[in-house]
Amino acid sequence: INILKIGYDTEYARYSPGVLLKKKILEAVSGNGVHKLDLQGYCEPWKMRWTSRSREFTPIWVCRKAAYPLIVYYLLFGVEIFLKRCASRVKAKRKHVHDRKDSRI
Repeated sequence: INILKIGYDTEYARYSPGVLLKKKILEAVSGNGVHKLDLQGYCEPWKMRWTSRSREFTPIWVCRKAAYPLIVYYLLFGVEIFLKRCASRVKAKRKHVHDRKDSRI
């Protein structure tokens, strides 16, 4: 069973409505042969309160080729991709400089 992320008004956070809803879902399905409950998404501390196990999660984005989805994608991931590329270039330059120093010795 997959459980979508539960949203609520933060004014009621101290009452833990998400915890209560998950508890009710678990109670409802526990006697029906359900063996796995997928909380979806990345392994986060709040999820580990519900289990001692996790599995790898790989998000996949599928959208039509239009301006709005592309803008959203680049706003979400463009900075991360740019920083990773910069980091790999810096690492490559450092390795190149280090290799040149070794060749002089």
